[in-house]
Amino acid sequence: MSARGTRGGPGVLVLGALALATACAPGSQAVQAAGQLGLGGRRATRSFLELVPDAPFVTAFRGERLVEFFYEVDGEPRTLRYREDVGSNGEGMFAVEGIEALEGTDNPALFRLMHTNRANFMYRYRDFRIRDLDRFLRNFDARIVDESRDVAGVQCSALHIERRSGATTHFEVCIDPATGLVMSWEERAQDGALLSRVYFETFELGGDLAGLDLVTNRYSPQPLDENDPDEELGFNLWRPTLPPTGYELDSAASFVDETGRTWAKLVYGNGADHVFFLQGEPLVADPVPVGQNTSDFLERVVVGPWTMIHGTIDDVPVILMGKVAGGQLKDMLQSALNARF
Repeated sequence: MSARGTRGGPGVLVLGALALATACAPGSQAVQAAGQLGLGGRRATRSFLELVPDAPFVTAFRGERLVEFFYEVDGEPRTLRYREDVGSNGEGMFAVEGIEALEGTDNPALFRLMHTNRANFMYRYRDFRIRDLDRFLRNFDARIVDESRDVAGVQCSALHIERRSGATTHFEVCIDPATGLVMSWEERAQDGALLSRVYFETFELGGDLAGLDLVTNRYSPQPLDENDPDEELGFNLWRPTLPPTGYELDSAASFVDETGRTWAKLVYGNGADHVFFLQGEPLVADPVPVGQNTSDFLERVVVGPWTMIHGTIDDVPVILMGKVAGGQLKDMLQSALNARF
């Protein structure tokens, strides 16, 4: 597998790939981990965290958020900064619309349009959230560092969150204990360097949603038959056997993009974050035999904590992305290639 790698790259490129992605712990261990979340010396109940996974979909609200990503291009520091309007009707529908691009893009109007068109991904996957509590408790340690921190007028509990093994970053997350909504979060490298930050500047529970275009699913992905996905897809699916440590397969689906190309989307989760493996149908009707194509091209792009590897192998388009090191994504891709034989 040949590859061409770059450290950094335009944030818009990563956001473009993210559009495509839109389309149980033992009881004693879970209780022990939950007990680390002491509130004023009292043991926290699991209910405090159990609100978080569903909160964005069952809580009606509207607010404005500031979003920041910090990364490098050819060793030079860059910043992607913008504001967005976000809201939910509390019944599963939501909206994330670009307000203004502040830094990091040459075409603010186009960026706002592209951002709004990717609302599904932005809302479901971009931000920090506990998505599977039991798996989260297996993979992360969390402790409350402040019991009353104000974010846009909401009194929140601030938590320091870090992976138990192989941590390269850590989070500080402010959660409204009444609703479970994540009101702000930032991710830092182990040396303290800020990688990304998102926080509400204004917020209103049950806010007026007038003017927002509420959505649910954009690509309406179809679940894949795990026993015979190739027949459904019309091409051979490469299946990774080595996802990053702590990640397990959450879902397998297919969707058709705007160009009419069919894609397979495998989503792996560790309880908080996701890694995506996307494979498209071959670019030509009769691709060369596996391993005989010398024109493979892969590029690595890093924006804040996100790493993306994308390109073609044997005329097959592939995209891998997640908040993990590029080496882990490369190992994941290599395991999928090895499993073909």
